[in-house]
Amino acid sequence: MEQKKINNLIKNFDKYCNITHNYYRTNRDSSFFYKQILKYHQKSKLKELLKNNQFLYLIYVTLITWDVDSRGASIVSYNTFSESIKKNEPNIIRLSKYKFFNIDLDNNDFWKIIENVFREINIVDATQERKVVGISKALHFLLPHLVMPIDNRYTKKFCGHYNKDNFDKFKCTYEDFIYIRDKLKEKYGNGLINNKEIPFPKLIDDAIIGFIICENDEKEYKKGEFKYILKFNKYGERIFNDIIKN
Repeated sequence: MEQKKINNLIKNFDKYCNITHNYYRTNRDSSFFYKQILKYHQKSKLKELLKNNQFLYLIYVTLITWDVDSRGASIVSYNTFSESIKKNEPNIIRLSKYKFFNIDLDNNDFWKIIENVFREINIVDATQERKVVGISKALHFLLPHLVMPIDNRYTKKFCGHYNKDNFDKFKCTYEDFIYIRDKLKEKYGNGLINNKEIPFPKLIDDAIIGFIICENDEKEYKKGEFKYILKFNKYGERIFNDIIKN
């Protein structure tokens, strides 16, 4: 991960987040289902949710809408998925006592537990590249205030770590997010931690998505029945917006 990228991300953090929140998949099922997952977490304890088949099925469906069942990956059956979650329930609950905003990277117990869950949980039949994507997204839905989702198009493009084992990729990316977290805490204090709508790990992920959109300069996104063609300058400011009816 390049220091220049990090400095840019921190400096323009609000702008990059706003780009993602305003233009990235805003009207899609993936966004709606994700918000429902967060509502479940707000209303119930994780121990109860892990026994709730409706909640687990919502996670399963959301994984599909988040492209886990595509691009060379095949999601396992729902029964296999839910049994895998329930089998790892004790360790998932143990992980829930940790929070992203104050986790210490030198905490060996944390790494031991999360590596065990990462290697045991059954999400996709896929290549090495795609497994870390499916597992990280599932863990984010289960532990939204601890784990960030990883994808190839945005997170991995920003952080790198390509030639590594699946868990090593996850760990290195997590360490990158912690580094960004610490820089953000220097700038914002606890303001980002207290965001009630978006978990801190996802907020950083959203900023990275906005950063990559700006880096590519021009992108096409669908919003309702229209296709918005957006163009941003290097500061993340929208300078062009053309609308074409689909």
